[in-house]
Amino acid sequence: MHYEASYFFKPFLFIIDVIGSLFFFWIKFYQMPSNPRKILVIRLDHAGDLLMTVPVLRALRARFPMAELSLLCRPFVKEIIDTNPAIDSIFVFEPPWFRRGKSAGWLKAFSFFWSLRKQKFDVVVELHADPRNILAAFLAGGFRLGYAVRGFGFLLNKTVKYSLEKKHMIERNLDVVRSIGADAASNLELFLKKKYIMSVKKELAEYGIKSFVLLYAIKENTVLLVKFEHHDNAYR
Repeated sequence: MHYEASYFFKPFLFIIDVIGSLFFFWIKFYQMPSNPRKILVIRLDHAGDLLMTVPVLRALRARFPMAELSLLCRPFVKEIIDTNPAIDSIFVFEPPWFRRGKSAGWLKAFSFFWSLRKQKFDVVVELHADPRNILAAFLAGGFRLGYAVRGFGFLLNKTVKYSLEKKHMIERNLDVVRSIGADAASNLELFLKKKYIMSVKKELAEYGIKSFVLLYAIKENTVLLVKFEHHDNAYR
């Protein structure tokens, strides 16, 4: 997939980027801490996007094993990730720009992201390349990295090169943290709560099923093929 701003907003974002680069040029001179103590990953979109962030979390945990790894996500997706052992803490917020039902207003959003500065994150990773998410990362503080193909790259300390070749979202996510020496396999892991695992195992056992394949139509002419195998407390 490709991240791209709509043609209507491109001229405005270009002007903002030019002006912003003049005022915030000094941001690019900052160096990332060699041994970050606290890392925040921002993933303020949907459940599927969050699941495809799992390899990034695994990569960061392997690269910085002593760091406290936090995730910022939306409330309705928290339950599918809060048992992931790579994460130490989770912050939730419903931003006004990704509305799904009731959401916080813009003033409350600014206040919330500014309050994250109290956490004193050393590194903030933004994966969606959305200017509003980048602004949120800027308010949260710390050394910020991510893509800038939609604008507001002047607020990032490190702008990751965006490859124009066709890539899966998982690989694009990993490319962001690969730029700081973190890498992992692209396989997904869904860590479920024990009560859900027991329920699924009971259902599958009735039919003697140990592994299964899910076919999911993403859009016309595109089908996602996923094989699930149970390993300890995770489906991979």
